[in-house]
Amino acid sequence: MFLSEKREERRELAPKLKEALVQQILSDSTKEEKAGNYEQAINLIALAISIDPGNPRGALGLTRLQQEKTKFERQKNRIDTISKNAAILLEQIEPASGTKLLNELIKELSEIGQNELVSDIKSAWRSKFINKGEEILLTNPQMSQAYFNDYLKYFPGDDEVITINGQATKQIALLEEKLAQETMLNSIIPALKSAIENYIPGTKPTLITNRIQKVLELGDEDTARELKELLVKKMIFEADNLMLVNPEKSIEIFEQVKSFYPDFIGLDNKLSLAQESLKSVIEAEELKTKRDSLYSQISKETEKIVPPQDVSTILNLISQLSEYAASSSIVEELRENLYKKYFDAASKQLDNSNLEEAKKILEICMKINPSASGLSEISEKIDTRIIEMAKEKERLANLEKERLAREKKAEEEALKLAEKRRAEAEKKAAEELKKQAELKKIEEEKKAVENARLEEIKKQQLEKDKAESERIAKIEAARKAAIEAEKKAAIEAAKKAEAQKIAEEKARAKAELRNNLYVGSSEKYKNIGDAVSAATDGNIITVRAGTYIENITVAKNISITGENTRTCIITTNSKSPTIVASGNSMISNLTIKNTSDSPTSTVELSGNASLSNCIINNLTPAPSPDFSAGIEITGGQPTLKNCNVSETKGMGLTIKRGSPLITGCNINNCGIYGIWYNGPAGGTVQGNQIKQCQKSGAGIKAGGNPIFINNVISENGENGFLIYSEGLGRYEGNEISNNKMYGFDVWDASPQSMHGNKIEKNRKGYILVRGKQASPRIGSNNFDNNRTDNIKNQGGKIIPY
Repeated sequence: MFLSEKREERRELAPKLKEALVQQILSDSTKEEKAGNYEQAINLIALAISIDPGNPRGALGLTRLQQEKTKFERQKNRIDTISKNAAILLEQIEPASGTKLLNELIKELSEIGQNELVSDIKSAWRSKFINKGEEILLTNPQMSQAYFNDYLKYFPGDDEVITINGQATKQIALLEEKLAQETMLNSIIPALKSAIENYIPGTKPTLITNRIQKVLELGDEDTARELKELLVKKMIFEADNLMLVNPEKSIEIFEQVKSFYPDFIGLDNKLSLAQESLKSVIEAEELKTKRDSLYSQISKETEKIVPPQDVSTILNLISQLSEYAASSSIVEELRENLYKKYFDAASKQLDNSNLEEAKKILEICMKINPSASGLSEISEKIDTRIIEMAKEKERLANLEKERLAREKKAEEEALKLAEKRRAEAEKKAAEELKKQAELKKIEEEKKAVENARLEEIKKQQLEKDKAESERIAKIEAARKAAIEAEKKAAIEAAKKAEAQKIAEEKARAKAELRNNLYVGSSEKYKNIGDAVSAATDGNIITVRAGTYIENITVAKNISITGENTRTCIITTNSKSPTIVASGNSMISNLTIKNTSDSPTSTVELSGNASLSNCIINNLTPAPSPDFSAGIEITGGQPTLKNCNVSETKGMGLTIKRGSPLITGCNINNCGIYGIWYNGPAGGTVQGNQIKQCQKSGAGIKAGGNPIFINNVISENGENGFLIYSEGLGRYEGNEISNNKMYGFDVWDASPQSMHGNKIEKNRKGYILVRGKQASPRIGSNNFDNNRTDNIKNQGGKIIPY
């Protein structure tokens, strides 16, 4: 009895204990969640559910925690990415270089509540700039102040930095005062040499020239002349470098030199060359305007002309256009448009059997494009058909001639017969008259009877002649009907033969066009996507002029080609690429754009896809770290040929994987890099121009292993090549010039070959090697007209070629 009561008591107590245990576990889960231990919190809730499956708080809490964990992990990954990028930037930042991007990363961390991490980054930034600024405070206070001012630009309330910045200002003032107060020659000369060494051409040299004048006043003419020539040579060296890229600035520097050293040998000649360079730049712009105007005039004339009008005027205009520089592609385009218009007109005349007109137009086609294939064969066929028709006309004319000859002969025979009968009648009449004369007296009585008889004979003869004439007429009518029937049968046979030939030619034309699909406002397919859906392997999709707003995915072995690159435009503002091409697809002669507000590429290539003779623009945002690109290559062995990639906010090309062939392209005015290898990709980049990108011409990292051969990389905002973070590759025969930093910047990377390159006129120098992991293999390169040492090694290992 006692044991039974105990068991009953435990049964009553068990639910309460279970509930208390579950509540305690849920409470512990909440504590773990607040501590950020989501995995432990989820395990505790799972335990609570296993104890009490019906507890609603447990099931709801588990779902919520799983969502919170996903959100937490996503945020943690983003924080890790920002932290890594911030760490890289902290290593790289200099005044006005990388600080803006680092500040944006700090703002993003602040927005997600990472105040402690923000404080650490700010502290590291602050320490670096203070240490570097204090380190050169006495020797280079201007640069020192640049560190402090750049930091205060983003964090203006830092009293300590403000104080140190004030010290830099004072130090600058002291140095200026010291230079101004130097009265002794042995003090002025070293200061002047230092000032000349640190002088930046383009700024006013008044303070230095005044001090040189002071040296002259102190009586040291040789030293004054030496210092003046040292300053002038530095200014002229910079002016020479700027003569082609910035002739206005070059003229300004030469004028400064002339203001205080007018007798410098060769100065007037150099100033004249700079003025000629400026004139050439202006003339080049004027020539471009004239070329564009002439292009527009030719296009309008081509649109207005109606075949078979003479094209000599237009061809003369095209000849004039060909004399302009860089006009070969548009000359070819205009000639092809004119040729196509006349060839289409000739084809239409052939369809209508107007052979003479078709031949005339084809002769103009051969005049427009003498090297066009097939025109001579078509002209020969037309000549053959014209000869055949002429022969048929001649045969019919001969038949008609024979008919007329037969008619004439029959008429002559009828006339001869009538004349013979008339002569016989007259002879008989004469004989009778003679008898009557001789026997006048005897036969006077018979005269009337004889006359009557003669009249009857004549009447009968006339009736016979009439009957004969009617018979001959019937024979002739039957003969004419036979000739007419024969002529009609011959004409019908000729028409039938001609119709058969035309049918055969149309059948051949249809066979040639069977594989073509056309897209345009007046074609069967109004948009490209529908044509792609309908196409099968081997089809060619021809896109008429117009703007097509759509996204296209091509995975078939088909071709998409525009009639004209400039007038066939595909664009979209969606979040995905305008064109995604794979397989053996081929795309050509199109302008392709993307204007989305979300970061995405314009064209994505993989497989064996081919893109040629296209213009690519990308106006989408380009946030770190993936950025956006005009063209993104994700794998395979695609081909990119003779394309123009420009006006991208991010990269021109991004290659993540695969081994593409990139040749004959013009990549310019990109927001970051012209070409960016961001992954274990290879391929060949040959014969391209990469210019005027805001950062480096090409960036290679993360195992990217390309071959760059015979490319021109110039006028970029930073380096020609930036090979960093384990980048690889071979770089041979390239021309790298006029970039604002280095020709090559190799940073913790190991390119296998840097050989045979022409590296010149880069603002900071030829090749920079930095980072302990850097181990480039450098061969023989051509260094001309750079301003500093050939190769700077700041910690890496250079392997001889």
